[in-house]
Amino acid sequence: MSVIVVIKQWFKRKFNTWLTKQVPKSQQQVLSRRNIFIFPSKFGFSYLFFVLLLFILGTNYQNNLIILLSYLLVSVFITAMLQSFNNLLKLSISVKTQQLFGFADSPINIPVLLSTTKIRIAYQLFFQSTHITQPQDFSTDTMCLIPVVLKKRGLGILPRLTVQSYYGFGLFRCWTSVDLNTSVLVYPKPEKPAQIDIEKFLSTNANDVSTDHLSEVLTTQNGVDEFNELIPYKSGESLGKVAWKHVARGQGWYSKNYDQLLDSTPNWLSLSALPQAPVEQQLRWLCYLIIELQKREKVFGLILPTNTISPDQGSLHHHICLKEIALYGQ
Repeated sequence: MSVIVVIKQWFKRKFNTWLTKQVPKSQQQVLSRRNIFIFPSKFGFSYLFFVLLLFILGTNYQNNLIILLSYLLVSVFITAMLQSFNNLLKLSISVKTQQLFGFADSPINIPVLLSTTKIRIAYQLFFQSTHITQPQDFSTDTMCLIPVVLKKRGLGILPRLTVQSYYGFGLFRCWTSVDLNTSVLVYPKPEKPAQIDIEKFLSTNANDVSTDHLSEVLTTQNGVDEFNELIPYKSGESLGKVAWKHVARGQGWYSKNYDQLLDSTPNWLSLSALPQAPVEQQLRWLCYLIIELQKREKVFGLILPTNTISPDQGSLHHHICLKEIALYGQ
């Protein structure tokens, strides 16, 4: 490791320590003189060099017009600095949701609310990545979806959000780096197990009946198999379901409601049913299978060494299972 790399790492640690004290964690940050930083941009330094060159030429040749022009350019530079700082001043930044989740190695859109009472110009917002959102000229509350990519599964902490602006001729970079003190539940990256026939695997798990966890049950849903009851007819329903005998007797318009019998034998997902592999790889496979069962609207349960989730279906059950494998072993 070179000396330059060591110096950069040392400087970065010192700066992060100072930044933590200067801009502490908070779910809502209001920008002020304490947490706004401003420094000339590359173009700003070039501008200063040009102004300095003009001043030296003016004094060397005793040309008052050139000296006056250099003074004018300096006043523009100072005005741009004040305008750039004022562009960020009193801007409120917050995350308004408590349920943030997504998959590892995939962009997770974080809803960031920008609140202001005056017109703002040309912001850039990003979570230490190349994904940048740049709202233009807003003067009310604005919701921005800022993507962030987290590598590890589990309960992750959002990195610092950088808000910057080059407003004012691009002479200054005015920025802040805030910690919104928000966590994100990161699910494992779903991966399709190449060595598993999905159809065969799900069929095998559905037929593998365990007296501890599984029993075949029959449930009903609206269908066409067995008559259930009469319900008031609604305009637009199929006339084939109308109880015409009741209509002929003058007893009103009713529709026949039927129930369909379903075999709701659940699929059981577990680490032991998967091929031998590192645990992290098995969890990625489980994540894929859970998503696949959810898409097919199947009933499924999850068996882990630390917990067992009873068979169910639906979006809530889907997220409960994903949360369980996301936090497994942590």
